[in-house]
Amino acid sequence: MHTPQELIKQAYAAFNARDIPTVLATLHPQVRWARAWEGDYATGHEEVRAYWQRQWQELDPHVEPTQIIELPDGRLEVRVQQVVKDMQGPSSLRAW
Repeated sequence: MHTPQELIKQAYAAFNARDIPTVLATLHPQVRWARAWEGDYATGHEEVRAYWQRQWQELDPHVEPTQIIELPDGRLEVRVQQVVKDMQGPSSLRAW
């Protein structure tokens, strides 16, 4: 059995490898995923899958967790470093 921190790291590694089934296996079936590139949210595995497939045709994001913090209420806050490239090369660098 994996700790929540290990599961988060594995999910990010699968996302960076474009392994959608592995990432979705870590998410609740009714996940609500921010569609930052398009606006609004994708709800559920199929909408999230479709969003990522559209996104990855235009952008090449790579997201690495840099810190996982357990909050007082038990939730986990994940801070990441994200590099997003368009098909022509680097377009932005953002750390949250």
